[in-house]
Amino acid sequence: MATELPYSIIAREMTYFRKEGVIEVVRIARPGDSPIQYILQEPYHPSENLDLSQVRRMDKELKEILFDEHLLV
Repeated sequence: MATELPYSIIAREMTYFRKEGVIEVVRIARPGDSPIQYILQEPYHPSENLDLSQVRRMDKELKEILFDEHLLV
């Protein structure tokens, strides 16, 4: 939510990231916090195993989506 994007866009992108294997969703009951938590998966987690070509492809796709929906100028 720190992106200030509408929830509908964030939900759609998180669904996409989950489908692509970028994140894993876990449910953790924590008072005062959302029960849904997202875990960044390898190779997207900062490490020596980072595949920059795949990350750049995903960055480009996300920028195109945000631009097409007038959320990025």
